[in-house]
Amino acid sequence: MEKKRIVWAILLIAFLGGYFIYNHGENNTIYITNHTNLSFADMVV
Repeated sequence: MEKKRIVWAILLIAFLGGYFIYNHGENNTIYITNHTNLSFADMVV
């Protein structure tokens, strides 16, 4: 049950992220990608 909730959270974040990028064009895509990579790096460390 807990795994399913995590998967839904990931899907929701991915959907919202994609929607945001689609609406705000190319420039923000790079910023969001860098920000996401930093966040993942922080979590791993």
